[in-house]
Amino acid sequence: MSAWPGRRYFIVSLITAAALLAPLARGDSASEQRLLGMWLTQDKGAVIEFFLTAAGKVAGRIVAGNSGTERLDDRNPNPVLRSRRISDAVILQGFRYAGDGRWTDGTVYNPDNGRTYRCDLELKNADTLSVHGYMGLFLFGRSELWTRKR
Repeated sequence: MSAWPGRRYFIVSLITAAALLAPLARGDSASEQRLLGMWLTQDKGAVIEFFLTAAGKVAGRIVAGNSGTERLDDRNPNPVLRSRRISDAVILQGFRYAGDGRWTDGTVYNPDNGRTYRCDLELKNADTLSVHGYMGLFLFGRSELWTRKR
């Protein structure tokens, strides 16, 4: 006889609760993937492609720009990367879906000044994305509105 008669009931209850709560922990993958695809920056100077990484995070790379020549990442603080082309460079990374059309905990690299900032993303609607880069506190930053490229 078992030392605790309610042990079996307790274990079954835990398994049932875990099964019911598992979809909430994973999030809604359809909502998470609304960000994926091509976006045009606010100044229309570049097209950014958002994609899922192997780690399940969202990242973004430059896939096109208005510059007629292939620009180099000459302001990068890492001397080894200064000779790489900006096109195909991953400039947004580490984003996790926080719910309600928001992605947090990411960074954005600005090739114009070679700095990396903390960054949050928010879908305002299906075709408008708010990109907010900041240093330290959320208040010390700026936002841009990007549009989905169709």
